[in-house]
Amino acid sequence: MSYTILLIDDNRDFLRELSECLDEYNVVCAENGSQALAILRHPNEIDLVIVDQVLPDHKGTEVIKMIKKINPELEFILLTGYGSKEIAIDALRAKVDEYLEKPVQPERIKKTMAEMLARKTRGRDFDLADSDGIISRVKRIIEKNYDRKITLESISSIVFLSPKYLSRLFKEREGVGFNQYKFIVKLNRAKELLLSGGLSVVQIADKLGYLNPESFIRMFCKYQKTTPGAYRSKYSRQKSIKSGI
Repeated sequence: MSYTILLIDDNRDFLRELSECLDEYNVVCAENGSQALAILRHPNEIDLVIVDQVLPDHKGTEVIKMIKKINPELEFILLTGYGSKEIAIDALRAKVDEYLEKPVQPERIKKTMAEMLARKTRGRDFDLADSDGIISRVKRIIEKNYDRKITLESISSIVFLSPKYLSRLFKEREGVGFNQYKFIVKLNRAKELLLSGGLSVVQIADKLGYLNPESFIRMFCKYQKTTPGAYRSKYSRQKSIKSGI
């Protein structure tokens, strides 16, 4: 499958060098953000965008945000010769997929791009049955590892999907987001442990992976509108009444 790549950079020598390195792809070049937006507003087959942070008319991160309004499915590599905390924050806010600091060799860009496109290809090839199987697997991983730190990125690497695609697929199949599902699993497990009566609140917090019991109690109070101790007392008493004890 031949992919189409949009390169946005005002350095013509760099555009030429990178285009030559990507000779197996269809490459479209733009020297500023306005040119890139004009290209994308017309019918096109762009699969991935590589954009420099410093452009004559806009910041690269600003261009990414504008492009996402046209096509939210596109993925982006941001290039910058000024690695700073401010740019990193801008990249995060723009939801950039990859971030590379200049000077960077074209082969490094090509390798990063190939990995992104490979994930994208695998995502496109899944049919409905495959998708359901993958989501079931993701749910099992979450349920078995509720006490560990699980990120969308770590799970996506296990099932060979991009984080963006997995996030959208999970929400479509389950009706809740990835992080919300993680929280629901942890909350339900907390309720089970509270009603089993064998562990203290401090021990339950530790078992659920919280760094301290205060964080667990705050979380529980926020969503259950009661403390873990009060929840245990109330529902243990109801359970006893139903059992005739």
